[in-house]
Amino acid sequence: GSDMLDLNLFLHEMGLLLHFLPAQAHPWDSERLLVLGEVLERHLLPQLHTEFKRELMRLSKEAIIQESAQQFQRMLSVGPYRPSHVTAFDVLKSCPVRPTYCTVASIFLPTEGRDAIFFAFVDRDGLVRAHDLLPGKMSKQKKQKIRDFLKASQPDVVVINTGAGQVAKSTKDMIEKYLVTEVQDLLAAERAAAREERRGRNRYNHGYDDEFDEDEDEDEDEAVFSPDVLLVQDDVARIFGSSTRAKKMFPEILPGGASAICLARFVQDPLAEYANMWTSADSIGFFGYESFFLDIHPLKDLVQRAKVPLLRALERCLVNAVCDVGVDVNMAVSHDHLAGPLAFVAGLGLRKADALRSNIKNVLGFVSSRRELFERKLMGRVVYTNAAGYLRVCDNGLGELQLDPLDDTRVHPECYVQHDFAPKI
Repeated sequence: GSDMLDLNLFLHEMGLLLHFLPAQAHPWDSERLLVLGEVLERHLLPQLHTEFKRELMRLSKEAIIQESAQQFQRMLSVGPYRPSHVTAFDVLKSCPVRPTYCTVASIFLPTEGRDAIFFAFVDRDGLVRAHDLLPGKMSKQKKQKIRDFLKASQPDVVVINTGAGQVAKSTKDMIEKYLVTEVQDLLAAERAAAREERRGRNRYNHGYDDEFDEDEDEDEDEAVFSPDVLLVQDDVARIFGSSTRAKKMFPEILPGGASAICLARFVQDPLAEYANMWTSADSIGFFGYESFFLDIHPLKDLVQRAKVPLLRALERCLVNAVCDVGVDVNMAVSHDHLAGPLAFVAGLGLRKADALRSNIKNVLGFVSSRRELFERKLMGRVVYTNAAGYLRVCDNGLGELQLDPLDDTRVHPECYVQHDFAPKI
């Protein structure tokens, strides 16, 4: 401000310039300098200081929003879990086949104190098949509880939240070094007992077939329990656990259990969990307010009053990410936890996406082709033109239906329905 500037030197220079004025003006020089100093000190400099500060604040907020969007874009670029033996090149070769989803067991450890440990198991489609908890006062039974849960669920992947710090690392080491082997031994013992029981029944019924039994034994021996054990960031899971969405979806499950379920689903489809943050609004009416709790910038608290520009920037990132990969329309219709990305398809939005899901459920039940959406008047012409290229009709094991493979790509229908450009290529 003006108190930080020395105006004496400036006024002295101005006084020297006044000597070049006509001689009759010299008696007023001192008054001119006093007026100039008064104007600078009390009016111009404070206004310039305020304007400069306002401009710096605007530019800094824009920079924070831009850097937050860039960080969020990097977070959205992380794809679903990929088995260690599957390379990125293998994924590209399998396109546009749906990613290999896996069964996941999550272990949600407390961040502090003697809180409960929560467990969840989801199938390949993200549906909850089992959940449990270990009270904090029974923490000495942690190893046995984890072993029993893994034995009962036999997941392809085991995930542990990183929010527990060193405890998460030690739990991961314990599972990899000891519990996997123990579960393998227990399962092998159960298979051996079942095999002996089956042989006894065959002998009793006088229908014993050594060759058939040997083939069955070989098939059983191939199924070895050997899951990947991962440490996963749990910020999205923690936000979901304390949200109103969790209370609506799982009213009978504690917040820690809901966080465990979200952590397992996050491994299967991270983009869907990020998009689901925009399916509920706060008391003011901001959709996507949960994203404010993500660690996307160390100075994000300084833009709390600029929520609208920040949300718009994050929404643009989600639209770009969703349109890059597309949305399996049938999975989005049949599974609520996979419906979030549908709202970020170009041409849609929250209301249009909800209306589309309801119409598909009531009219079609299952979408067998993209053009069916327009022919059955589920989408208008303009919306269909904008969105059709990002709505994918995937073959999810329904072999009885003859699906067009181009409906599972980002090739727009006008290139192979209205015209035959794509088939010719």
